Amino acid sequence: MKRVIFLGLAVLLAGCSSPKQDDKGTVDFDAIEWGRNPAYSHGIYDEALDLLSKGRQKDAEWLLAEVNRTIPDSQRLIFLHAVLLRSRLDNARANQWFSKTHVRGRDTVPGRAAYAMVAMDSGYGAEYSFKTLKRLVDENPDEILVRWLYAMETRSYPKEAGAGDAQFKKILKKWKTGPVMLHRTYADLLATTLGRPEEALEHRKLVTELEPEPWAYQELALNLAALRRYDAADRAYANLLQLDPYKSAFWMDWGKCRFFMGDYASAYEKFSQASTLNPKDVSGLVFAGRSLEKMGRPDDAFAKYGRAVSRDPANPLACVYAAHSKLYGYGTWPDYQWAFDLCVASDAEYSKAGDAALVRMEAQINGAGQTSLAPEPGRMLLAHLAALAAEGNADAQFNLAMVYYHGIGTPRNWNKAIPFLRKAAAQNHTTAMKMLKEFDAK
Repeated sequence: MKRVIFLGLAVLLAGCSSPKQDDKGTVDFDAIEWGRNPAYSHGIYDEALDLLSKGRQKDAEWLLAEVNRTIPDSQRLIFLHAVLLRSRLDNARANQWFSKTHVRGRDTVPGRAAYAMVAMDSGYGAEYSFKTLKRLVDENPDEILVRWLYAMETRSYPKEAGAGDAQFKKILKKWKTGPVMLHRTYADLLATTLGRPEEALEHRKLVTELEPEPWAYQELALNLAALRRYDAADRAYANLLQLDPYKSAFWMDWGKCRFFMGDYASAYEKFSQASTLNPKDVSGLVFAGRSLEKMGRPDDAFAKYGRAVSRDPANPLACVYAAHSKLYGYGTWPDYQWAFDLCVASDAEYSKAGDAALVRMEAQINGAGQTSLAPEPGRMLLAHLAALAAEGNADAQFNLAMVYYHGIGTPRNWNKAIPFLRKAAAQNHTTAMKMLKEFDAK
């Protein structure tokens, strides 16, 4: 499919008209770049760049959308419109305008940059086209739009992240404030590729001032949460949900923030709201259950896990939480086989590997960290299971034997396992009796 698109594009571009020439064969680049009314086009272009410099990107976009309908022959204005669409991640429409840019003239700086952008997205010659864009920046240091395009595209080339950082800094030195999407893209580069979320935060804050949209507050909140500044993230989420109260993912993120703040009751409410808005996603139910656990209500928590499993029996998250509770009898009666079956359902790789599924589950939980929404590590619940076993609960005795025998969350220890297996068998626990008979026969 990509090849068909690329070939079609090649035919289109190859068939575009040649640059206008005078009687001596000299190309009139001004006519190509500025159209039939160069003074007016120049004025609009300068006005748009001034708006971008002041951080008024939407105003620049509205200006260009209107002007490009009335002056469709200015390559510079067409190219600027394409760059702004690209900055908004509207790649499909941006490429249409990049194609129009190239059709106006192949040999101008905007024309060459536009062709590089379209070629990169086609999937053919992407590396060469990216280098072409870089070369255009080096050869034309005053072309701020080409520099911005290059800085944008460095996100897809991790080795060029440092160069992208340098380009963003040069642009911001020239522009007073800079367009909102410049700051957004720069923040993404700083936080994800360069691992400098603290620096990214300043740009995120500015983005919410320039365009207080839901996506802006979401990215600010996530940045703050990554830095564990949960109080500030909480305020960002409050603003976000005022703007868009109907997206379950926002409620989920806010619930996680409140959970990490230790406000489990509020986290429960937000996870429940996420579940209400999107019943197909059972993670809201699961994390609501986890909040209930933290509130000292393990029975109610397991009810949430069970409901999540009922809604989506193969969901790994629901299965792991429910299986963990069943394994240790936390909030429910202990049932080793039930826990094992759930774990297998959530981990197809281990469906024929016996109890390795439960061992793997505990390893993942133990490695999740204490600030995580993951269940408590098994070693913290062994005391609970041991207490149930000491009370004479045969299911707990069998589960405890299996935990020690298979090394689920604790070192394997047959000497610790066998006494509990014998106690369960003495109470006519069918599986314990069968296993003990097989062991004694050996």
